[in-house]
Amino acid sequence: MSIYIDDALPVVKFNGLNVLNATVTLPATTTIGGSTVSALGVITSASATALAVGLAGATNSAFIVDSSTASQAAGLKVTGAIAAGTVALASISSGAAAGLSVDAKGAGNISVGGVSTGILALGRTTAATILGGVVNTSIATQNATPTAAQLLGGLITHASTIGPGTFQLPTGTQMSSAISGVAVGDSQWTCYANTGNQTVTITAGATFTITGTVAVPAGKNAQIYSVCTSANTWIANITLSA
Repeated sequence: MSIYIDDALPVVKFNGLNVLNATVTLPATTTIGGSTVSALGVITSASATALAVGLAGATNSAFIVDSSTASQAAGLKVTGAIAAGTVALASISSGAAAGLSVDAKGAGNISVGGVSTGILALGRTTAATILGGVVNTSIATQNATPTAAQLLGGLITHASTIGPGTFQLPTGTQMSSAISGVAVGDSQWTCYANTGNQTVTITAGATFTITGTVAVPAGKNAQIYSVCTSANTWIANITLSA
C-alpha cells in the first residue's frame, strides 16, 4: 500500500513542501519538464533544447544541447584532464564511425588557436577539397586581383584571355585583416586554376613575398601556400601541379 506525504500531512498538501539542506531521492521514473531523469546527470530528451544555459535561458543561450535528431545515437564527449593536461573532444556513436562538424553562423569566421600560443598539430593528412568548406571564385579577365577573402575561400579559377596576364595577391595587411585572430605562424592554402589560354604570372602586393614558381601556363594549376611571418607580413610558396 502506498502512502503519500501530502495525504499524511495536510500542510504539505495545501502549502507545498519546503526542502532546505535536505537530500531528495528521485525514482528512475521521475520526470522533470517532461524529460525522464534515470540517474544523476543523465537527461533523456528528444528536444532541440534538451539542455539550455544562458542569461535568458533558452533564448540566445550560451550553450545548447540538441538531441532532437530522429534515432539520435551519436554525440560529443568531453573528457577532462589533469593539471596542464589535454582536454579531449571526441565524437561518440553506436556505429563504427562518426564525423565531427564545426561551423560558425552565417558569414562568421572560425578561429583555431587565435589566443593560444602552442603549435597546431594535425594528426592526419588534410583533404585538399572539403565538401561544403571550399568556396570557388571564378574570374574571367586578363589580369586578376582577387581579394583576401576570395583567397581564403580556397579555390580560384581564372579564365585567362587576350594575352599574358597577371594574378596579384593582396597586401600582407589586407591578408591579416581578413583573418580573425591572426597570429604569426598562421597559414592558408589556395588552389589557383588557370583555365584560360594564356600564361599568367602571379605577383603580390606590399609585404607579401612570393617564392617558387610564378608563371602558370594555360590549363595548369598552382598551389599557393601562404604563411604569416610577422605582423601584416606574409610569404607565399607557389608550386605547379597538373
